[in-house]
Amino acid sequence: MGRQTFQEVLYASIADATAVANSNTETSVFPDITIPSGYLQEGRVLKFTAQGKHSTTGTPTLIFRLRIGGSGGSTGTLLMLSETITTASGASNLQWRAELEIFVRRGGGANGTLLVTGTIEVMTSTTTSVVRHITGVSGSDAPAEVGSLNLSQDNLLAFTVIWSAASSSNTLTGMAELLQSLN
Repeated sequence: MGRQTFQEVLYASIADATAVANSNTETSVFPDITIPSGYLQEGRVLKFTAQGKHSTTGTPTLIFRLRIGGSGGSTGTLLMLSETITTASGASNLQWRAELEIFVRRGGGANGTLLVTGTIEVMTSTTTSVVRHITGVSGSDAPAEVGSLNLSQDNLLAFTVIWSAASSSNTLTGMAELLQSLN
């Protein structure tokens, strides 16, 4: 018999997170999400969704990342790296959204393997103009599985961003985050 076909919300945050501003180092957009030990079993699929707003001065770039097993943003194993996204000049409160699927190819133990793919959209104006980037472990390359992960322990999942230029006018705020189990 196959896995259950119902979906389950594992984590949801609807409060604005602290804005990532005046920085050009990798920083968590939201607090890390704890995935309990043994939850990531082979065949499980998780869906990560995040959305928020950004404002800019000039045309800085953004790079988004998804990490597992670290704490505080720039630590842990890299699962997903977006392409470099050039933002609009003088943007004010424009939307961004990330929708990622996490496939457990081998799980449950000390040698787990995950595959992440999805899209990140960043508005570049108040019209329908949107920049779309397919994500994988190395930007626009085909997704690659990431192995040698210890999934038999609690793991922290971190969604991070890097601005190319530190400016108090370059801000990115996470407004909602959701982690679902699709099976």
